[in-house]
Amino acid sequence: MWEERQNLRTANVEVRERLNGPERNWVIGRLVAQKGISGALWRPEQPSRLTVDYDADVVKGAELLDVLQVYGLHARPARIET
Repeated sequence: MWEERQNLRTANVEVRERLNGPERNWVIGRLVAQKGISGALWRPEQPSRLTVDYDADVVKGAELLDVLQVYGLHARPARIET
């Protein structure tokens, strides 16, 4: 079966809280359960950075920050690395 065409985007966010492994896994599980979010990954080299892949036709970038806030996390868009 063919999947519908998606408007895939990637967002990098910085989370203020320091989470342990199980807590990070819980956040990823909750995120990918959201409609329009296809994946999430914590960056091992930057423990406060979370990368989220999403369908921009379903979820807006700013909504990702709202979702994280519902989970009790303080997040902001990550600075672009140069």
